[in-house]
Amino acid sequence: ASSKNEPRSISAQVMDARSVGTPLIVIETPDPGSVNHDLVTALATISNKAQSPTPPILIWDASSWMRALNDEGVAVLESLLEESNGDNSITAHPAEAVKVLQNAPPSTFIIMANMHRFWGEDNPAVVQALFNLRDQFKATGRTLVMTMPDCRLPSELKHDVMVLSEKL
Repeated sequence: ASSKNEPRSISAQVMDARSVGTPLIVIETPDPGSVNHDLVTALATISNKAQSPTPPILIWDASSWMRALNDEGVAVLESLLEESNGDNSITAHPAEAVKVLQNAPPSTFIIMANMHRFWGEDNPAVVQALFNLRDQFKATGRTLVMTMPDCRLPSELKHDVMVLSEKL
């Protein structure tokens, strides 16, 4: 148990937010790899303690596109890519990746890296796709976490995304 003065870890804050149905979260962090690892570990730990299945975990970035981070995620990703005959290139652009994620099963946990690079004026489809996920994800326990070095949310997302900060 931590003392009341000790700040809760980012992964604990995300798990708390997830438990109350927060669908869209940004984590500002200089070390996304470490945060991603901590999130995956926290999800597995919580599932083990609750004796419930570990949720499927997927990750997206601009270089590798959509991929699975656990065995449950592998099955989900295969299912999501069925219509494209397994062609992951349909997730190359983040707006298209988000559209694919609309079909993810309940409780799926998704991490998207450096999304701030894609929500400028030249990419309104990305902002709209993220906005469209909010209600769908909230209703089904799905969570999208976006990791980035700093966050300036587009006005369309300002009131719909929880922002957490992790220092180095």
